[in-house]
Amino acid sequence: MTLTQTIADEQGSDTTKPWCAGIESGGATGWPATDFIEDMVLRSAGDVYDQWVAGEIPFNDPQIAEAVDMAGDILKNPDYTNGGLGDPRTIATTSSTTAACRSSTASASCTAWRPSTRVLVVP
Repeated sequence: MTLTQTIADEQGSDTTKPWCAGIESGGATGWPATDFIEDMVLRSAGDVYDQWVAGEIPFNDPQIAEAVDMAGDILKNPDYTNGGLGDPRTIATTSSTTAACRSSTASASCTAWRPSTRVLVVP
């Protein structure tokens, strides 16, 4: 979180934020958020990650709840999220592709984007 705060302090403005985030994906809306939370679990409680995904510890385990709170501290903070796209309320209606484009163009409005795990199926 320290790096996110540093970026917000040094480069943040109404239109530039540390993170671009988008979870809209039609009928699959939300899956990019699960990837973000998985990253937070690995960062804060890596030793329980395998147990968590195997269903051996519940989602309300204190270590998992802490990771979800960490994700929320970033994603719900208007100083950290979606410069040029709106504010945290736009996360659910912004696609992960749009969020990625906003962080990788010459006129980027965000300095970071959590890339999603995607599988390309070639017929």
